[in-house]
Amino acid sequence: RLKSFLQRSSRPLSGPAHFRAAMKQCTFTSLYLVMLAFAETSKAECQTPSQCVEFENDDILSLVQKEAVSEKNYLETEKKERDTNEEKALMEEKEAEVDDVQGGQFRQKKNMDSKEVWVVPQSLPKLGNFWVGIPDSRLEKGFMAYVGARPTSVEYVAFFSSGQQGLGDYRKTHPSIVSGSTGAYRQSDGPGFALDALSVSGQFSTCTDDFCFNRDKTLQVSIFDNLFDFQETKNMKKKLLNGFEDFLLDSVSGKTEQLKAVYLAGGSRGGCLVARLAKSLIAREDLKHVKFIVQSFDGVCSPTDNEFGTSVLWPFRNPLKKKWKAYRTDVTKQFKKEHKTRLCMRHLTGGEEVFIDVARSFTHKSNKCKWKKNCAVKSNSGHQYYEQTWTKLGHIELLSDHAHDDEVVKPMMEHFKKCKERLAIL
Repeated sequence: RLKSFLQRSSRPLSGPAHFRAAMKQCTFTSLYLVMLAFAETSKAECQTPSQCVEFENDDILSLVQKEAVSEKNYLETEKKERDTNEEKALMEEKEAEVDDVQGGQFRQKKNMDSKEVWVVPQSLPKLGNFWVGIPDSRLEKGFMAYVGARPTSVEYVAFFSSGQQGLGDYRKTHPSIVSGSTGAYRQSDGPGFALDALSVSGQFSTCTDDFCFNRDKTLQVSIFDNLFDFQETKNMKKKLLNGFEDFLLDSVSGKTEQLKAVYLAGGSRGGCLVARLAKSLIAREDLKHVKFIVQSFDGVCSPTDNEFGTSVLWPFRNPLKKKWKAYRTDVTKQFKKEHKTRLCMRHLTGGEEVFIDVARSFTHKSNKCKWKKNCAVKSNSGHQYYEQTWTKLGHIELLSDHAHDDEVVKPMMEHFKKCKERLAIL
């Protein structure tokens, strides 16, 4: 565009070679300065004053602004056309190779040899009026998806949750090795995305190495943004907790007696969410027959709110990395004696500071859990209902990097299978 402008000039422009080269390379953000310098130095090289083009600063700025706007509009139009064509091609491809189940809640390739599972994220208000007392404007920032076909008769529930995605209205899109989020879930009106096949949710959905319940009887959901933020008030957290509980139980409304087992897994704030959900659900009289498998991936509860019994007093140092610490809770007091026989829980904890000092994972308060990498808690009858492992992996590293699957994902999969045996889940 600059070259064309110079060629249209009625009088020639001359200038040092390095300015001419700079003009060829410059962007519109630097064009103004280059032209100013060109105009000033060109005067010195003109053989006669009449050959020179006199530029006024305002004229140059006006030119640059017009050209910048024109270029921006051109690029935006080109991008929109390209995106539209790509989206159309993607939609046509997906529509040709997927089946829609339950009104488009889930999409999966017809090729049964493929392990790619497509999900369609939805904002929380679209799922029903479960989160009472929370404005839709807030709930619209929370996202989840059904994974797999929604069974007509639910005997098992599997719930996988990411951690905190931002602060208040400022949401982000973090990937998660727990929920299977790839960070592409906020476009709820789009075609969806392929769940991370290596994630806990992804491998559960494909029943990798028998890591699953009966697929035909399992309601599986992945929560990509649970809104269960660390800094929320105790009242708001309680409303969110109640909402997720009501949402899950809605699938067995009037038929709770047929529910056999619930699997809850979550990372970071999602880890605290599933711990609190387990404590609440297992205590329900209508679920007194249901078995619970619970897994927390560096779960972060607020000790200032005493979430899941955590306290700011006397945190434990990570025995593998002394500069990290975790806030203590007494797991034995979080579940009643009669409930522990139906519980099988595992917690992977690091204790790295997340964003403020009190935002760290939790640990059981026993001395064994203070000094040893691995510890466990058993009931009086000898049933091991809680186990814990310390890790040197950083918080984000643990939750989003598949390079550590042998330390993070696979042990949880093995724990799930052992729990099925211990609890006699058929």
